[in-house]
Amino acid sequence: MDRRDAIDRGGSARVVDRSTSRADAETQRSDDVPDPDADRPSEYPFDFSRVVDASTPPNAPERETFEIPYPGRVTDVLIGFPAGTQQAVGVAVDGPDGENLIPRGPRDANYVAFDDETLDFGLNELVQKGERITIKYANNDADNDHFVNVIVKLREVSNGN
Repeated sequence: MDRRDAIDRGGSARVVDRSTSRADAETQRSDDVPDPDADRPSEYPFDFSRVVDASTPPNAPERETFEIPYPGRVTDVLIGFPAGTQQAVGVAVDGPDGENLIPRGPRDANYVAFDDETLDFGLNELVQKGERITIKYANNDADNDHFVNVIVKLREVSNGN
C-alpha cells in the first residue's frame, strides 16, 4: 500500500502514514549532527561609503572613525570607485596606531584612487575593542562631489583566531 499499512484490529482498519514518522526521525537525526560553522567566528561588514565633497584636499581630508566594537581581526577592506570618479577621489585607511593600512606603499603614497574599479584589500589586522581605524577621503575634483564605497570587514576573535 505504498508507505501505508492497514492494521486490522477487531474488524476495523486504520491507515497509518509512516512517511510522517520517517520525516520526524530524519529531523531528529539532523538535529543530532553538529553544525560545522558553529564554532567559526562571525564576520560582519561595516559600511563607510559616502559622498566626498568637491575640492576636499588631500592635506585636509574628510575623516570617518571606526571604533572597534569587539576584539577582532580586520580581514578585508573593499573600496569601490564608480565610473566617473576619474581618479579624482582618493581613500586611505589608517590602523589603530596611525600606520597606513591602505595604501602600504612608498612613503609618499597617501591615497588610492581609481575610476570604475572595486578593490579588495585582504588584511589580517588584529584589533581590540575601543581601538580606532580612520578612513580618509579626498577629492581633487573642484566641480563635482563623488560617491565612493568603503566596506570594512571585521571578524570576531574566537579562541585566538
